[in-house]
Order: sequence, then structure tokens, then C-alpha cells
Amino acid sequence: PEKNRIDYEVKSRFDKTIELYGFVDYYYAVGVNFIGGKRFNNTFFAGGGIGINISEELGFNLFAQGRSYFTKTRCKPFLALSVGCVLRGEYFGPYVNPEFGVNFHVTQKISTYLTLGWAYYGNSNGQGPQLKLGVTF
Repeated sequence: PEKNRIDYEVKSRFDKTIELYGFVDYYYAVGVNFIGGKRFNNTFFAGGGIGINISEELGFNLFAQGRSYFTKTRCKPFLALSVGCVLRGEYFGPYVNPEFGVNFHVTQKISTYLTLGWAYYGNSNGQGPQLKLGVTF
């Protein structure tokens, strides 16, 4: 093997992620998610997170997330699903966010990703496309 080659094979570890996102429906919303969880191997991650977003009013998300990665390369496409609840104003309801993304390793332990998904924030809070940019360390 090459001496300076970085092995992007991911071992079992605890991952921490910060995501910035934008959401479009009847209004525009921006937010940040903090996610922590277990990376079981090169292909599966499971964890939980909390999000804070602002649009017409302040909102909070609490959710579980699973990700499945397709390759062992530096650039890894993946599918993710977040399921939980949202609290915005006096509304409390479901939160569901399926998404497709591409993860890019900067180093062995630090990576960035970009996803495009569909966010559902319950009947009174809308649904629509969501774009996320994340950093995992």
C-alpha cells in the first residue's frame, strides 16, 4: 500500500454532525441541526438530533436519523431518513425528512456533505424541498 494513502474505510465510532439547511414552502426557513450517533461500519449510521429553525416563528425539531452509504470511497453517496417531532409556536406534530446526499471525506475523520430532501413538518407547518450542508467530525 502507498505510504501517504488515506484509507476511507470507516470503522465503528461515534460521529458528531452540524447541519445548516434551508426549507421552502409558503415561507422560507433556515436552521441548524446538531446530530450525534454511532457509525456502525462503512455503510450504516444511526443517531439522534435536535434542530433549531426560524421562519415566521422559532421552531424546534427532535428526531432519530439513519443513513446508508453506498461506497467505501472518498466520495460516498447515501440515503438518509430522519423521523421525529416538531414544535413551532403552539403547534406540535410529526417531522419526516427523507433525503439523498453525497459525503466527501476531507480527512479520515472529517467529512462534509450536501443533501437534497423532502421535509414534512405536519399539516399546519407544510412540506417542501430542503437543502442541507453538513460537517461530520
